[in-house]
Amino acid sequence: PVMAVDTVLRGSGGEQAGLQPGDILAKIGSRAWPAVGEGVDEIQSHAGKPIDLVVLRGGALIPITAQVSSKGTIGFSVGEGWAAPIM
Repeated sequence: PVMAVDTVLRGSGGEQAGLQPGDILAKIGSRAWPAVGEGVDEIQSHAGKPIDLVVLRGGALIPITAQVSSKGTIGFSVGEGWAAPIM
C-alpha cells in the first residue's frame, strides 16, 4: 500500500508544511507512490534539508515542501492508503 499520513505532530515540519491526516503521499522526493519503507528511506535521506512532496487530498494533487529534521523525520505518523481512490 502507498504511504499516507495518519496524524501530524504539532509544531513539526509536517504541520508547518500543511500536511493533514488522511493525505496520501503521491510523491516523496524522487519516489512516486511510495510504500511505507520506500517513503521512510527517502525522507531519512534528506535529514536536515527540505523535501518536496506531492499529496493526494480530496482528489487533487497538492505540491508541498516540508523541512526534514536532523533526525530524518517530518513529524507525522505513518499510515497506509488502502482506501485511497487511486487508478
